[in-house]
Amino acid sequence: MRRRVRDLAERYAPVRGTATMVGTARRVSRDLREAWSDGQREMRDTETELRREQIKLSDRN
Repeated sequence: MRRRVRDLAERYAPVRGTATMVGTARRVSRDLREAWSDGQREMRDTETELRREQIKLSDRN
C-alpha cells in the first residue's frame, strides 16, 4: 500500500506547473478508490483461496 501511495504521489507531482489542483485531486481521488477496490478484491481472492485450502485439508482427515 505504501508503494502505491508513493507511486501515486510521484505520478501527480506538479510537472512544470501545468497540472491544475482540481484535476489532480480528481485523478488522485479516482486512483485511490481504484487502489482500494483492487486491495479489497485481492483480499477476497486470498480469503477464498485460503478457505479452499482449508476445506481440502479438512476433507483429507
